[in-house]
Formats: sequence, C-alpha cells, structure tokens
Amino acid sequence: MCIFFRFVNTFRLNKAAFQYVLEQIRPKLKRNTRKSAITPTIKLATALRFFAQGSYQLSVGNDFNLSLAQPTVSKILSEVLDAMETTICKNWVTFQMSEDEEMECKRSFFERTGFPGIIGCVDGTHIKIIGPCKSSQHLYYNRKGFFSVNAMIICDHKMRIRYVDARHPGSGHDSLIWNTSRVRRFLEEKYEAGERNSWILGMKLQLILK
Repeated sequence: MCIFFRFVNTFRLNKAAFQYVLEQIRPKLKRNTRKSAITPTIKLATALRFFAQGSYQLSVGNDFNLSLAQPTVSKILSEVLDAMETTICKNWVTFQMSEDEEMECKRSFFERTGFPGIIGCVDGTHIKIIGPCKSSQHLYYNRKGFFSVNAMIICDHKMRIRYVDARHPGSGHDSLIWNTSRVRRFLEEKYEAGERNSWILGMKLQLILK
C-alpha cells in the first residue's frame, strides 16, 4: 500500500492509468534503436514527474530514478506533450456531450445547487511562467504581479476538464478569452438552433447562455 501511494504521489497517476497513457502515446514517440536511448516508459515518467512538481531542480534533476539533464527533459516534454495532444486529449478533453451525459450533468448540478440546466462551470487560472523576452513582457505580466498564461477551463459535474483555452498571455482579460474562444461560438450555434435550456456557471454566479 505504501508503494502504491508513493507511485501516485510521484506521478499523480496510479499504475493502471500510467500504463494506459503509455500505450496510447507510445506509437507517437520517436523510435531510437541505440542501447542508450531513453525508453518510452522513462519519457512518460519524466514528463509526469515534471508536471507533478512543476520544477526541474526539485523533481527530475534530483530524482535518482530519472536524473536527466535539463536539455534532455525539455525535448522529452515537447515530445510527450505533442503525443498526448494527438491521442489522449482529443478523446478525453471534449466539450461535446451526448444527450445522456448532458442530462446527467444537469441533474447533478441541480441536486447540489438548485440551479436548473447547468452543464458545466467555467473559470480562469493564471499559469506562472518564466519572464519572456523584454519586447513581450508587458503582455504576460498579469494583475497579480507575475508573468503568466491566462487559461480558461470548463469542467463538468464530475470535475472532468471539458475544455481548455491556454492561448492568451497573462494580461488578457477573462472576458476577452471567453469572447474569442471556440466554445463560445459552439454554444451560440446551439442557442440559435433552439437549445436554450442549458447554462454554464461562471465566477460570481454569472450565467453564460448556451
């Protein structure tokens, strides 16, 4: 049991989930026949360890099981992220719901909040980054006093992420991100088609029409 919790604490996934992700992204990872080549398992472990800790020095660089140089980790992160985006993300991070999923979502939100027709919750979060080049620093310096990317995230009643928009720098306002998002256009099309009994719940109980 101790080993199980140690694994989850290290990679934020249990072993079954780790194996699932590995099998999904393995065909997208670069193949290398050298004996010293980094295996797909180590690549995924390296990426997940970095995601879990958010730091090279505190995680991958000092981990005796990985101990990879920072340039190598950077290449692995790019490779693994690209593989995840083309395999895992397109299957799991999607705002489109079946009729049954939508009804379950509305029922769950209504039972807990008393609001009818809620199909998701939206909010923004600032993801801290290292300061970019001086010519664009003003774009990424946010109102909280650090450099960031302002990401909009929508989740459903089970806290599953359904939509992510992380294209905008930290100075971008939440309303700008919403107004330029693909999900807004998608919901407007649904609304204009007559589906007007669904809502997204946002900060300060602001409701956004579907």
